[in-house]
Amino acid sequence: MLRRYVLPCALILFVSIGAGGLAYKRQAKTVYSTNCVFQAFIHLSREDPSTPEHAQFIGGLALQEVGTVASSGLYRRVSAHEKTPAGVIASETTTAPSPGLGTFFVTVMDPSPARATRLANAVCNEYVSSIKKNRADQLAAKVKAVQDRIDSIESEVAKLAAIPAAKLTPGQKVTLQTRTAQILYNSQLLANITSYPPDEVSLLSPAGTVNKQKIGDLSKKLVIAGVAGVLVCFLYILIGEILAMRGSDSRGSGSLDEHINERESARNPQVIQPARSTVSHEDPRGVH
Repeated sequence: MLRRYVLPCALILFVSIGAGGLAYKRQAKTVYSTNCVFQAFIHLSREDPSTPEHAQFIGGLALQEVGTVASSGLYRRVSAHEKTPAGVIASETTTAPSPGLGTFFVTVMDPSPARATRLANAVCNEYVSSIKKNRADQLAAKVKAVQDRIDSIESEVAKLAAIPAAKLTPGQKVTLQTRTAQILYNSQLLANITSYPPDEVSLLSPAGTVNKQKIGDLSKKLVIAGVAGVLVCFLYILIGEILAMRGSDSRGSGSLDEHINERESARNPQVIQPARSTVSHEDPRGVH
């Protein structure tokens, strides 16, 4: 029974899936994508990473800086000079780590190829400038904190140093020695902070090449088309079987009585007996 439906159902599914593909092609939106690459290599020592753990640590620092910039109004600042709503920029932009030490891709997908390139470069440049500013502020804050601590300790040491050595109490002498050691430690710390190599924060590769592509839910349309094709195939088989049954009934309706008689005969078989003769046989001798 099913063999005669294989080819029609295959054609139905083919047409349904093809229609889904055409609907995707007609409704999908054409966009243009491009990307730029920037680096945020944060130096917290004089040595370059020599182990995977150190490289991973540097990558974590870079990711932290990128996250801080992204959450502090990045798209709002880009929107101010690109005349594009911040929500649109945020929805069209993706930032992700790329191969390399502290490097990141910024990808923008926009209906306009020129605007895609412009926004990608604007976002990359904003990352670079914001990270540089944040790092400069962080360094200045660290230097100030250490210098303020040194100034406070030196003020205390100066007061103790003004006391004649003979008049210093044992506690004051211990305090003087401790504070002097603290000044030395903080001075070395300050020298280390200010002697780190400068951070490598820059635009490595500006956006230039633009790729054209279609955006749409192709898989969803194909699934819907496939399900519709299966339903149509099921209805086709069902209707075909109903019509076949009706045709069979119409062909056999003329001999309905014969079918009934045959069924009754099979159910109640009768044996036909030969008729007995009703003629009486008289004595051949006759009646005397």
